Amino acid sequence: MTIPYALLFVMIMILSGAPLALSKNPKQRQKALDRYARKVNLAITPQVRPQVIRRIVTVERAAIAGSGCGAILGLALGIALGDRWLTGMGGPSTPPLILISAALGAVVAPACTAAVLSCHRRPGPRIARVSSPEVSDYVPELERWSAPVALIGAGCTLAAGWIGLQSGVLSSDSLSAGQVFTTVGAVLGYLALIGFIAGIVLRRRVLQTGQPAATEQELAWDDALRANTLRGMAQLPFVLALASILVTVLDVGTRTVPQGLLGLLGVTGLLTIMVLSTVGIVLDVSSRPSQHYWRRLWAGRQQRAAA
Repeated sequence: MTIPYALLFVMIMILSGAPLALSKNPKQRQKALDRYARKVNLAITPQVRPQVIRRIVTVERAAIAGSGCGAILGLALGIALGDRWLTGMGGPSTPPLILISAALGAVVAPACTAAVLSCHRRPGPRIARVSSPEVSDYVPELERWSAPVALIGAGCTLAAGWIGLQSGVLSSDSLSAGQVFTTVGAVLGYLALIGFIAGIVLRRRVLQTGQPAATEQELAWDDALRANTLRGMAQLPFVLALASILVTVLDVGTRTVPQGLLGLLGVTGLLTIMVLSTVGIVLDVSSRPSQHYWRRLWAGRQQRAAA
């Protein structure tokens, strides 16, 4: 993928990820807002509409700014480092750096913005809760465990590459054992670990912040937006760690000559990881994770109210 095509892909990603912020007429904005309301299983009432739109647009603008700045940073890094770095699978390094940096910016910037918004103490009345919600009330179990499991897998993949080269089971003229920890996969793994630790710190701040609301509808929308923030924090390290595993296997595999059945085992392991990851993602999507908060915090309350 050449640099112009990489930048074009980033622009398409930006335009598709901010339907409210980029909508120019009321009809387009209403359609985007209706889709978001159906996704989180809530109604847009006149009382909550202005503040809901304001918060969503703020996060979407952060995504636009983050992905744009990330793409520029990736382009600058690719030019500064040259095509001799991060080229394990052949080809220039600049387009992958643009895409990786843009994707990171598109996730990190809105997550940090939403965390800041959630931590900002807004004045006004507040509906009391019987108990304080936990992370499990906002993030499904599968998503909570996906990042730690993927991080362990990324670490094991890097360790396996290092051990294989160090012991001579893998041989390479262009890659030494120590260089395994400077490859693209390793960098992605480091970013995943940083994102995981930062997510733990940020989610505590988010959960400790009050939720002033005059009505139950306002509180429910605050829960929906808070759940979106916390889920983004959980998804970021998982995606990075999974990318670390795949890139490391491909990078090391294309630059080494395995002995015996090791090559077959490597291909089998890569296919197994891809299949398990795909199954996990399908199961997660089919469970409607954006409505997990509603099932945990609001479904029972509405059933009692109807009774």
